[in-house]
Amino acid sequence: MAHTIFRAWQTTYCFLILLAILGGCVTPRHGSVAILTSPSERLCSRHRIPLITGQIFKMSPPLPLVYPNPGWRRWANYYPNHLTLFESLVRSDEFPLAVFRTYCPLCQTELETHLDP
Repeated sequence: MAHTIFRAWQTTYCFLILLAILGGCVTPRHGSVAILTSPSERLCSRHRIPLITGQIFKMSPPLPLVYPNPGWRRWANYYPNHLTLFESLVRSDEFPLAVFRTYCPLCQTELETHLDP
């Protein structure tokens, strides 16, 4: 009886460890993709210029459900340090919340250039 309980506990423990490992491998990108040159300087991995931290504006919750088109996703992956679809450099009724965010100004500018008709 004790052997069966130990075996079940051991299997559950191994499963939880495996789940934690695999769960850590599939984390979404929330921050910038950068090269750390010193403790105080991070460079954009695409442009090799320092990332800036500045005030931006974001949507207030609840956020809308957005399905970006394939063109946006392709350019967004190419310019990794851009603002998300829920963030803007300009305050408006749609983007009322002021927050600080680290981003690459060239990634943002070039992404907007490729997406504007």
